[in-house]
Amino acid sequence: MRPAMRRKAILPVLPLLLLLASCLSGAVRWPRWAADLSTRLECGMKIDEIKGLTDKEIRPFGSGAHPWVGDYRVHGGRSDLSLMFDESERLQSIALSQVDGWRIMSVRLSPRRDLCSGQLSFLLRYQRTAAVAQALDGADVFLDGQKLDPDAWRAPLLEVPVGVHELLFVKNGLGISKKVDLKPDDRGEQQLELTEQELGPLVVPGADSSGQPK
Repeated sequence: MRPAMRRKAILPVLPLLLLLASCLSGAVRWPRWAADLSTRLECGMKIDEIKGLTDKEIRPFGSGAHPWVGDYRVHGGRSDLSLMFDESERLQSIALSQVDGWRIMSVRLSPRRDLCSGQLSFLLRYQRTAAVAQALDGADVFLDGQKLDPDAWRAPLLEVPVGVHELLFVKNGLGISKKVDLKPDDRGEQQLELTEQELGPLVVPGADSSGQPK
């Protein structure tokens, strides 16, 4: 089991998430069964307690499942309510995933809701042109002035909380600055385009005279 909130890069290892880039418009519509069940789920519940609240099938995600998706999923029709548990195997957060209309190879997500803190978080995917990938290869990535771990450039998936944020991608004083505004009604997965037209001199917070982080 894993904690739900992560401020570091996320490795894309589940096929579900590889499909998200193909469908990034329109909000997720919660089916009634999932909306009703979500109102009865509470922080700290055990899996057996949850099974007592629904007649829907609850399936564990297979080994190697993406940590953002969850540990179990409640299946109903074309939607899954994903359940994330903490290290004590108690419920911590939920998210809805569903097939996008009749495009069966496209899946969309709601924001993740932490039932313990009330925090909403989003999966942010950034796409890089070939020129940007070459110019910023191995770049440092900063979220709201905080440097993320080294995987943040290599694995371009970040979990980011609701609200307005600034992302910096910097290498040797060259970089891109982007702002994102994530609202509660937005899709849970968002795409950020990084293009060579946005490349320019960039100094990160706390940098030395060469523009490099101290």
